[in-house]
Amino acid sequence: MAQSNSTPLDPHIKDEQGNVFGKLTVLEYIGSSPTCHKAAHWLCHCECGNTALVSGSDLRRGDGKSIKSCGCGRKSQDGKSRTTPEYRVWGGMKQRCNNPRDPDYEHYGGRGITICDRWLESFLAFYEDMGPRPFKGATIGRIDNSLGYFPENSRWETQEQQHNNKRSSRYVTYDGETLTVAQWARRIGIHRNNLLFRLNSGWPLNKALTP
Repeated sequence: MAQSNSTPLDPHIKDEQGNVFGKLTVLEYIGSSPTCHKAAHWLCHCECGNTALVSGSDLRRGDGKSIKSCGCGRKSQDGKSRTTPEYRVWGGMKQRCNNPRDPDYEHYGGRGITICDRWLESFLAFYEDMGPRPFKGATIGRIDNSLGYFPENSRWETQEQQHNNKRSSRYVTYDGETLTVAQWARRIGIHRNNLLFRLNSGWPLNKALTP
């Protein structure tokens, strides 16, 4: 069966595209683990509407431990069910860096932010380097915002951390402490725009940072 995506299927790998395992329908071949060539992974659609990333061997296991859902029902005994928020994060990263039609392209690919070849070519490589999201809502952020996405410059972040790391964030140092304008505004209990007005109007810091 021909593959619908750009990831080539090695001849020795059993083609599972279109096959059904319990609640899972195999959509496409994602790739093989860089550290274990035989571990072919497949993107699957679950009857509940979610997606799951599952290895071919886990789909086919005949010892009662095979994965047959995204985890919405009874989880497999070995706990290897893979829902894919990480896959969506990876896909979003590629879109904003490589797709000029993406709304955020001008802030990423449009200004030269790139993705290392290892991640660009393989979701599994990205997953092996970054691991699962440590908490719900985690996003992929860059430590040095002037550089691209690669293992040494990337980390899982909260939405607030990523917002504070944007190039547009303005930092204010007062009494030995440096925070963004948004963080100072939350601390003193006023709206960020009100604090920006004070700062842009030339208020002394001790007055601007008073509730």
